[in-house]
Amino acid sequence: METAQGFQVLFPRTDLNVLVEGFPLDSANVLVSRFVFQRPPEGLLSGRKKTRMTGQVYLLDSEVPRAMAQAARNGLEISVLYSPFLDESPALKCLRLEGEGTPSNLAWAAQAVLAATGTPMSDPSPKPAPFPTVSPTPSTSQDAWQDLQDLLGDGEAKGPTLRYDWSGNGREASIVFQTDGKETAVLGEFSVPRGESQALVEEFLRQHLVVTAMAMENALGSQVQLVDFWAAGHGKNLAESLKEILSQEGLTDP
Repeated sequence: METAQGFQVLFPRTDLNVLVEGFPLDSANVLVSRFVFQRPPEGLLSGRKKTRMTGQVYLLDSEVPRAMAQAARNGLEISVLYSPFLDESPALKCLRLEGEGTPSNLAWAAQAVLAATGTPMSDPSPKPAPFPTVSPTPSTSQDAWQDLQDLLGDGEAKGPTLRYDWSGNGREASIVFQTDGKETAVLGEFSVPRGESQALVEEFLRQHLVVTAMAMENALGSQVQLVDFWAAGHGKNLAESLKEILSQEGLTDP
């Protein structure tokens, strides 16, 4: 899939049934491992002739050692490993990777990392779940998200989720709303320049949104601060809180 950042390949962790504070995550649209391949810039003055790949992989705790070993063995650099949630079951980690080389070598390295996990490499067959499977219902149609989109702009509605991605002013934000038919949860991540996370965290606290993780990532030769968050409640109230935070960070148009 082509994106503004490059060619992106997605691998949903549909093999996992994850509860966060008792809320069942839609793994097909929330727990999505991804790799982005960026072509070298054109022009004779460009000093970089190799393709760059960045990756984000969701892992069970038991999968971390094997995945990290495969990353190192195949020449990928681990930029950060952290826990993106609190009180989730089973326990998860998020592994960020990057590397440079030929597209084929990078694709092979990405496949080796994924092969060290239970990530389905093709559409998996339905499997029994310990709790009811999250699936689209009339309450999760496009119209159900209208109040949120009136506040935040058009998002990507897919099944029971509504996703947003913002980028600008040296900052990025990815936010996913999900409903189980009764309650709405929101989770996501902000990336801000190093040393500029304090005001962001204070605003999360003021808006009663829980910061679940903070990590420093070495990305493209510079350091950025990652701030992950989670909250559950009334969807419109959550969107209003996030709109204030996005406005503070100068992120207004998804």
